[in-house]
Amino acid sequence: MSGAEIVMILFENQLYLEFPAKRDYIDFVSNKVVSSINTIAQEVHSQNITDELTMSQDLNIFGFGMNLSIDEALKNAIVHGNKSDPRKKVALSYYINSEKLEIIVRDEGIGFDHKNYKSLAEVDAEAGRGLLLIGNFMDEIIFNDPGNEIKMIKYLGKSKTAREDF
Repeated sequence: MSGAEIVMILFENQLYLEFPAKRDYIDFVSNKVVSSINTIAQEVHSQNITDELTMSQDLNIFGFGMNLSIDEALKNAIVHGNKSDPRKKVALSYYINSEKLEIIVRDEGIGFDHKNYKSLAEVDAEAGRGLLLIGNFMDEIIFNDPGNEIKMIKYLGKSKTAREDF
């Protein structure tokens, strides 16, 4: 793994990463992103005194879920989207403020039928399970029309309750 293959741009409370579709990058990118999010979240948290306790609890509880969601989205982009073709790129970006965290993962693949992604677990246990796990930790999941981009949204300062849709 060469650092020259990774493009990383950090600006205030946003990050953009682009890297080749290699499984070797998943842990590195995931750890880098989670570390960056935690650092920025602490800064946002320190500036937002009113929701201090709730946001702090949310970040502590969500740490594992955030890491797992990023890992699963990256695996899907690399393995299913880009078919593990290292000539293709995966892009990850996030934005965080006192209200929410948005993470976007995009691949260069043709996409998939995201309208029925919940039934993927029946056809492809690994891919479908990953999306279901993401849905359990994130408050919203939004796909672009072709299905080669996922936006994962976690609202901060609000506790996650069990939802019927996942």
